[in-house]
Amino acid sequence: MVVLETTLVFKNTVLVEKLYPAGKSGDFLTKDIRTGLLNSLTHLAERAFQDKLQNVSLGPYQIIQISQEIRQKKKDSPIDFLSMYTIAQKNTNSKEVVKCMQKAMQQFIDRYSIFDIYSLNQQKFLKFADRFEKIFSKLIISDEERFRAVF
Repeated sequence: MVVLETTLVFKNTVLVEKLYPAGKSGDFLTKDIRTGLLNSLTHLAERAFQDKLQNVSLGPYQIIQISQEIRQKKKDSPIDFLSMYTIAQKNTNSKEVVKCMQKAMQQFIDRYSIFDIYSLNQQKFLKFADRFEKIFSKLIISDEERFRAVF
């Protein structure tokens, strides 16, 4: 049960990304390819099945996604979505992951203004990746590593 990485995306731009130690060794997708893949899966689920993507399994991994509506304060401004994706090992408890994701998304929205989010200034959000590590701390270490740490 291990979370490999977590990413916050807005308007096809990665705002915050955190790769955990277990995910760094086997990383073969670039940030842009991974974001494109995740957005494509989301759009396929919405258009083809009229459903929101929540969990997809790909080989030994699962991709878990949540989103939150974001709107500028102007009248008649369109609704946009802040999306969060987590890639985890297939046997990871998705309910626990979703709880952590919801907590992280809420903290992000509380921390940054709508203006900050719409600016897409990735430099502004760099420090938030450390918060991901704190929120997901119980899920980024494999059961084997926990067992080794005890002895």
